[in-house]
Amino acid sequence: MRMLTREKTSRFSRTCTRAPLSAASTAARSPTGDGVVWRAWARTAASTETHQTSGGALDFKPNKTADYSSGVGQGKCNQLQQSEIDANFALRAEETPPEGVERLPFEALILAEGEWSDTCKRLGVSKSVDRFATAIGLVINMLLDPKEPKTKDPNMRSTTITPFSDTGKQLIAAGIAFEFGEYLKGETHYIVLTIKKAALLSHGVLREDRAGAELLTKTNLDEPKLLELSRAVATIVGLPETTEFTSFHPAKLFDFSTRARCLAPFRVLGVISGGAREGEVVGMDLEAQGFLKESETKFFARSIAEAEAEVVKRHTEKEELENAVASVQYEMEQASLDKAADDMIGKAAALRRPSDGMAGRRSSSGVADEEWDDDEWDDGPKDTAALQAAIEATQAANEALKPPLVGQTTQKRIDMQAAAQREAAGARELSEEEEKQMREARLEGLRRALEELAQKTRVQEAHVEACKEKQRDWLAKLADIEGSVDCTVPIFPVGDSVLEPFWPQGLGSNRGFHSALDAVWAVQVMRERGLDAALLERNFWYDLMLQGPWVPALLKPSKAWCGDPVSRYSDGAILRTKSNYTSLQSKRLFRGGGATPPRIEAMELKAERGAGGVSVWN
Repeated sequence: MRMLTREKTSRFSRTCTRAPLSAASTAARSPTGDGVVWRAWARTAASTETHQTSGGALDFKPNKTADYSSGVGQGKCNQLQQSEIDANFALRAEETPPEGVERLPFEALILAEGEWSDTCKRLGVSKSVDRFATAIGLVINMLLDPKEPKTKDPNMRSTTITPFSDTGKQLIAAGIAFEFGEYLKGETHYIVLTIKKAALLSHGVLREDRAGAELLTKTNLDEPKLLELSRAVATIVGLPETTEFTSFHPAKLFDFSTRARCLAPFRVLGVISGGAREGEVVGMDLEAQGFLKESETKFFARSIAEAEAEVVKRHTEKEELENAVASVQYEMEQASLDKAADDMIGKAAALRRPSDGMAGRRSSSGVADEEWDDDEWDDGPKDTAALQAAIEATQAANEALKPPLVGQTTQKRIDMQAAAQREAAGARELSEEEEKQMREARLEGLRRALEELAQKTRVQEAHVEACKEKQRDWLAKLADIEGSVDCTVPIFPVGDSVLEPFWPQGLGSNRGFHSALDAVWAVQVMRERGLDAALLERNFWYDLMLQGPWVPALLKPSKAWCGDPVSRYSDGAILRTKSNYTSLQSKRLFRGGGATPPRIEAMELKAERGAGGVSVWN
C-alpha cells in the first residue's frame, strides 16, 4: 500500500517512485509555516503479480469502461474518466501511520503506473476518453530456443505483418482475419495481431457475439480454442510446431477500443488554510497555474459567445428562408391572379362584341351603327369598367403583400434552384404548367431547408447550454479553492498514465520515454524557478506531444538529447505549438502568448526544412 501525507520535517524532500507500491496523500500546514513536506506511506506488496503478469487470458488489459461517463455536450465517441480525491488516500497531516510502513518524503510525485493507474484515479485526475469501433489485440509469447535453426538469423527476424504480405495472405486464407501484426524476436518469440472479432467467433474462441464489455469475458471465452488459434498463427508466422508457450502471457486477448489522456499533464495537491475547511486536501489542475487559469476562464467565455453567435446566424438564416418561402408563394399567387385576370379581361372583351345573330341583323338593316340602341346587344354587361377596376384592385392588394427581399445566401440558393430547373428544361420557353411545377419544386426545397435548419438550430442551442454548463463547472472549481491554499505539491503522470497510446501505432514506448523526461525537467524547473514556471513548462510540452503527429521530424537527432525538451523536440514542432497559442483558428489551443514559457520565447528558433523544402510544422 502507499499513501501520501504532509508533515513537518527538517529533512529536504525528494522525488520518489516505487513500482511495487500504491499511493495516497495528505497535507496540513505546520505552525511555523516552514519545513513542510509530503510523505508517501509505503509498504511492500505481498505479491508482485499484477493484471499483466497474472495467468488469465483476459487480464493483459483490464476493461475500464465502467469508469467512463459522458460529459455535457459529448457524444458516444468521447467520454470522461473523472473522480474525486479519495479522503482515505489523501490524508490530513495529523493522521498517524500504521506499523510496518515506510515514510518516503517527496516534493514532486512522478506516476508511472500505466494506463490503469489507481493513484491517478484516487487523486482525482480527469481524463478524456476516445472511443473507436471494436478493436481486439491478440498477444502470443513462445519460448525461444537459441539452438533451433529455423528461427536463427537470418532465417527469421523481427518483422511487421500486413494483410498484403505473404504471411498475412496465409493468415487470411486460414480464416484468421486481421488488420495489422508484428513478430518480434527478443527473449521470447512475441507475436501481436489486431485480430478481427469474426475470426475469433469462427474459430470458436468466443462463444457468442456479445455487445460491448460482455464480449471479452471469461464466460464467453474458450481458452483451449484460444491456444489452438495462437498455435496456428505462430506456425504460419514461421515458428516450428514444437515451440512451447511461455508460462507468462502464453496467449492473451484485450480490447483496445478506447484511448485515454489526461486533460492536464499535472495534478497539484494543496491544503486549505483557514476557515471551516482548514487542513482539507484539495486537488487542482490548470487552475493551479496563474496564466493557464486566466486563459481557461477566457476560453469558456469565448466559447459561449461564439456558440451564441452561431445561434443568431441560424435565426437570421431562418428569417431569410421564411421570406424566400413567402416570395415563392407570392409568385405562385401572382401567377394565378394574372391568369385569372387575363381570363376575365378576355371574357369582358367577348361580352362587348355583338353576337353573330345580332351582328347579321344590324348589318342588313341599313341603319347606321350609331343609331342602334346598345340595349339590343347580348345580355352581357354593357360596361366592364367595374370588372377592370376589381381586377386592378386585387393586383394592387397582392403587390402590397409582396414579402421583403431575402438575404444574399438564400437568394443564391433560389437562383441556383431556378437555374438548374431551366437547364433541365433546355433552351425552350417554359409552358405555364412547367413554370408552376418549377415554383412548386422551389417551394418544396425551401421548406426542406427550413426543417433542416430547425434541427441545426436545436443542436446549436444545445451546444450553447453545454458551453454554459462547462463554464459553471469551471467556475465551481475556482470557487472551491478560493482563499488560501498552501503546501502545494505537483503530481506528474507519465507514460500511459498521462497519454494512453492507440496500440497498433506503437507510440507507447516513444511517448512514455519523452513524457517521463519532460516531467523530470519540470521538477528541475520547479527547483530553479518555482512551481508556477514548472507547470507552464510541463503544459507546453504536453500540448506539443498531443498535436503530433509522432513522426521522425518531430524529434531532433538523439545524440544531443538531455532532460531539457528543447534538446529533443524539433524547433519546428516548438514553433508550431507557439503559433497555435496565438491563432484563433486553433480553437481550444488558443491560450495567448503567455502560455509559452519565457525562456522559449527568448530563443531564436527556426523551423527545419522537411522533404521538398516544406517546413515540418506546416
